[in-house]
Amino acid sequence: MLLSDRPGALAHLSGVLAAAGANVTEIVHNRTFAGPDLSRVHVLCTVETRDRAHITELQERLAENGVELMDRDRPLTAAP
Repeated sequence: MLLSDRPGALAHLSGVLAAAGANVTEIVHNRTFAGPDLSRVHVLCTVETRDRAHITELQERLAENGVELMDRDRPLTAAP
């Protein structure tokens, strides 16, 4: 994921994940690989979900809440 590198961004992400019922098991916050935009940070978040439908729901909620999802180094579009 790419997040804004500002106070509260991780809290916002955590709130969205919690509201969606996803259990966070690990978060890696890495400024080194975020790209040329210094105002954003790359975050790798490992979560537990119920099933594939829950994954889709989680992706949709994240996108609706301004979290840019990534698949390796490419943007990931949430399934409709």
